[in-house]
Amino acid sequence: MIRKSRWFATVAVAALLCCVATAQAAGPEKEVFPFEGSIEDWVECPDQGFNIRIDFFGIDVVKTWRDSAGNVTRIKIHSYGTGTLVNQNDPTKTETGSSPTNITVDFQAETFTVSGMPLHNNIPGEGRVAHETGTITYPIEIIDRQAGEFEVNFEVVLRSGGKHPEFVDWCSMVD
Repeated sequence: MIRKSRWFATVAVAALLCCVATAQAAGPEKEVFPFEGSIEDWVECPDQGFNIRIDFFGIDVVKTWRDSAGNVTRIKIHSYGTGTLVNQNDPTKTETGSSPTNITVDFQAETFTVSGMPLHNNIPGEGRVAHETGTITYPIEIIDRQAGEFEVNFEVVLRSGGKHPEFVDWCSMVD
């Protein structure tokens, strides 16, 4: 009798776990967005007498999680892009860098977190001349949970770890 009770209890727990596992929310929605473009006069270099154009391309993979009511609970973006700085007066002077970056928008904690390497530029013979790495978290204001719309307050830093330079001398990279 005791064996049957233990066996029945084991089967009941296993069945319950299966039901709980299948009752959980579905996995995230996944979308892939390639991007490319150019921005003329991205940086102005009046002391050097030129401006910098940036040409860029890459891919964003966006995953969106929703609760059982269909409200967005989290958005994760993995972005990998490459950009080339171009001296607009002398297009032979260029500098290329990459930026593997992750962004997490947490609708429950009401935060926007950037992690990875948003800036990464090396110049032969000089080494790494622009480097931002680590994690930085800002608060968000949720506008619409159903649509996943929000605004980020970049004026307030909630948490920061790693290297986040306030100034990068982009002009010296292509002069």
